[in-house]
Amino acid sequence: MRLIFTGMAALCINGLASAQGVEGVVLGQSRADLERALTGQCAEREDIAIDPTNFPFARMSEHHIRCQAQDREIMYTLCDDALVQVEVRGIIQDILPANNPDYVLDHLQIYFDPVLIHDTQTSRLLYLKELELATSLPFWSNPAWQGEPTHQSADWHLPDGLVWGASIAEIEASFADRCAVIDVQAIDEVWLMTQPSRQDQMNCYGFDLANYPRKIEFVFGDGALEQIWLLLGPGDVERARAAYTEIYGAPVFENEQYIGFDNLDVIIRKDKSELLLGSPRLRAIWREEFL
Repeated sequence: MRLIFTGMAALCINGLASAQGVEGVVLGQSRADLERALTGQCAEREDIAIDPTNFPFARMSEHHIRCQAQDREIMYTLCDDALVQVEVRGIIQDILPANNPDYVLDHLQIYFDPVLIHDTQTSRLLYLKELELATSLPFWSNPAWQGEPTHQSADWHLPDGLVWGASIAEIEASFADRCAVIDVQAIDEVWLMTQPSRQDQMNCYGFDLANYPRKIEFVFGDGALEQIWLLLGPGDVERARAAYTEIYGAPVFENEQYIGFDNLDVIIRKDKSELLLGSPRLRAIWREEFL
């Protein structure tokens, strides 16, 4: 999505630009275009390239530009030569939107168009290229703020503490110290293949997998845990494939949408970049359908 400077929401971004004296910063633009916009605009500047990258939204390359501009600092994050996030720290009161947020998740005030998140807990602003980034990046502490990050190997082992058939209260207690924010919602339209009479979902934000915070969606049928979606980024799919091939062996199933491992105990969804896990009852249904 490209940001268009119209309406009240854009005033916030224009305010950021005018405060820096920077014009022409547009989410989604290339590094070359960003470099031109920032020329001479940072009192201090640091360029940080991460190689190799494990960033969920980068397939090939990850680059950060830290810019000290008057009374605030800005970190520009590029993935595969596209600006995906601008994080602003420091004095931000004069660039906060005047309108109310479209959604509030605990300490996060979220605006949809353009995608802007005000973290009231840490007093920072995040401008994001896509709304999908909001499930993880607000819970990420960018190590580039501390300088050149040290590369760490990624651990793709599945979370422990998963008990199929467990209640919402049991899963919430088990994951309370591993989720930055938890919310629970009733699902109006039941879609689980086990065909329960009631379906609920517990969302866990900020769960760490492969060194990055993730959103986990725990899906319950008639109060019992049946299915899990663990959200990834597009850059994660091939990394997850390599990791699970090493852990479980070659995939047992693959089509245009899914890659299945270990008798379908672990499934990577390719079109939406997610991990799919199911209860024994669900896995039996999937095996009949796919194997």
